[in-house]
Amino acid sequence: MLNKLALRNVKRSMRDYLVYLITMIAVAAMMFAFNSLIFSKDIQEMCSEAMVLGAMLGMATFFIMLIVAWLINYMARFMLEKRSREFATYLLIGLKKKQLSRLYMKENLLIGTVALLLGIGLGTLLQQIIMTVFYSVFSEDYHLRIQMNGWCLFMTVCCYYACYLFALRRNRKMFNLWLLPLHFRWNISL
Repeated sequence: MLNKLALRNVKRSMRDYLVYLITMIAVAAMMFAFNSLIFSKDIQEMCSEAMVLGAMLGMATFFIMLIVAWLINYMARFMLEKRSREFATYLLIGLKKKQLSRLYMKENLLIGTVALLLGIGLGTLLQQIIMTVFYSVFSEDYHLRIQMNGWCLFMTVCCYYACYLFALRRNRKMFNLWLLPLHFRWNISL
């Protein structure tokens, strides 16, 4: 039942989540594109300083991860405030705090998964653009070709979900603390 409710809430709240979804797609695309440069055989062959380039791209991925964690944290708090009446209604009709917390986390994970899948598709295009620019800097010819490296995909998915789960876990604690005063606010205001 909670899965159906989470899916229905995501569909209904999509207008509110649209900016968040688009931003997360862009972040996932950048993360995938930079990770693909780290594992690109062409770039490793081209650069004698491949380790320095790999370290710089790793740092870029790290900063993207910080942005992702902050963004997820911020957006989850924003949506929590925006949907406070809805959550209070769920509490009043008998949903337990733990169930409501799980529902909210499932909604966020669903949105994050959709953003990741779309972001990887967009990241493949962004990878081609970055490779074209990179080759033009070295005055080399580049022919468009899609390279899907398993390690790149693995690293992107792991980094993305690590940020996502860290931010949601942090928000879950805040969510549980926030629900108690919400329940009292609604009982007093009624």
